[in-house]
Amino acid sequence: MTQRYGKRAVLGLIALAVLLLGFSWLMSSPTPSGSDEPAAYIRALAVAQGELTGPHALFPYRDQQHPEAVYIWDQTSRSYQVPALQAPAATFACDAGGITTPATCTAGTRCERWSAPCTGSPPTTGAATLVTYLGDYEPTTYVVPGLLALLADSDVNGLRAARFGTVLIACLFITLAAALLWDRRRPGDALLGLVISVTPMVIYTNSVLNASGGEIASSICFSAGLIRITRDEGKVPRWIWIITGLSGAFLGFSRAFGPLWIVIAFLTIVAYMGFRRAWHALRAGRGYAVACVGLAVAGLVTDLVWWELVGRPKGGLPLSDALSVVRGIADSVPLIYQQQIGGFGWGEGDVTMGSFAYIVWGVMAIGLVLLSLLAGTLRQRFTLIGSIIANYVFIVIAGAIISVEFGFGGTGIVGRYILPWTVIITLLAGETFRANRDRLGRAAPRHLILYAGLAAALCQGIGIYMAARRFAVGTTGALLFLGKSQWSPPLGWVPWLGIGAAGCVALAAAAVVAHRSQLATERFTPNVHAAVS
Repeated sequence: MTQRYGKRAVLGLIALAVLLLGFSWLMSSPTPSGSDEPAAYIRALAVAQGELTGPHALFPYRDQQHPEAVYIWDQTSRSYQVPALQAPAATFACDAGGITTPATCTAGTRCERWSAPCTGSPPTTGAATLVTYLGDYEPTTYVVPGLLALLADSDVNGLRAARFGTVLIACLFITLAAALLWDRRRPGDALLGLVISVTPMVIYTNSVLNASGGEIASSICFSAGLIRITRDEGKVPRWIWIITGLSGAFLGFSRAFGPLWIVIAFLTIVAYMGFRRAWHALRAGRGYAVACVGLAVAGLVTDLVWWELVGRPKGGLPLSDALSVVRGIADSVPLIYQQQIGGFGWGEGDVTMGSFAYIVWGVMAIGLVLLSLLAGTLRQRFTLIGSIIANYVFIVIAGAIISVEFGFGGTGIVGRYILPWTVIITLLAGETFRANRDRLGRAAPRHLILYAGLAAALCQGIGIYMAARRFAVGTTGALLFLGKSQWSPPLGWVPWLGIGAAGCVALAAAAVVAHRSQLATERFTPNVHAAVS
């Protein structure tokens, strides 16, 4: 197998896996069913028509149980005029929170599935005026989904088209990340961090309409680019600088935490390389390095300016109240990490994958970190350990603040909020193992990508199946639900579960090809440190 063929095959299989897995998710999930999806759909339709902002409006549901949340949403809600043909009937979902019952309500009338205060179906001609509590959110992640939604002939197909837009964005960023991380002598080791970073939650979040999806995918690509720059130092190809900068610009202007992820990624890489090496890499890159940094900074600055223009929402309670919930948030950190592996549906983890899948993925992630700590240099170890500690502290502090501001109780922060940072750590752990595997000698595992790829494929399939079961019969229904389904997607379950299975096969095949390519290279170039192409 030639290196050129192996690289193309692996990248093609990774792209195919993301497309198939994402398409399986988007078709097998009821419309609507994703967290905040109705509000995001209104925002996407508005952005696609050029309405970046609209007049302020009150949050339409006056929930007396959560006045703090209503207070925040009153500040972020805006009114938009969107095409009635594709428009939802309201900014809510009938299936929200109903995990023990099948999603049969989504097959009802337009008013019913969107939990709107009307009967039947609203008019589908002209424009509909709707309020979304995501009205102030950055428009970046909504452009492509919104444009595709405008091509549809109904609200349901419009949302599915918008979801497909998020899948395409994720496929682009994740495939580019694989290309950035590719190492022609150790392709398996080079992609190990990526395989573990792209959890079932990453695929799911990019298959429903939610700004977190693009934020996470762009963070994966941006971090992969920075890692490749550390590897190549003074010999960084021009395209790597450009892709890294563009993905950084997207990340910076994706969501409110986007600028923070840019800063954290830069600081992490500088700590990992050392200031002198990092400065040397920038100087060697010349104009392309300047363009890379400029693009990322432009995204960061644009986001800060955006929130100054639209106005940052402010909570009604003093932040000092957050101290009272810090202990509870700290106790919930394992749950938040579990959600980063897989927590599906409106309730951010109401639909789980089962203990087996969480244990398998947790073992892979922790095992990779431990191997990188064993193999890495002292600087690399300190960087990884410091990043993990900082990640934990941020979850606790941010979770406590958000919990108090919104008054929901619980963890305040959910897994998808923190995934853009967590993937930086897992990708860096993978790179540390790749670069230092020889230091482990005979103790270094040679088939890690093969085992990780097969395990990841299995867990991706479990995630799709467990969510399908919830929508079909509820979480208390039969585990073997086929033939007993009370709700099913168009054409039934078999085609979409089959497409998901094909995506799992493509992912496993990518790992197999990368593994075989690495073994073939090592056979001819033993004990030679990795090089890149």
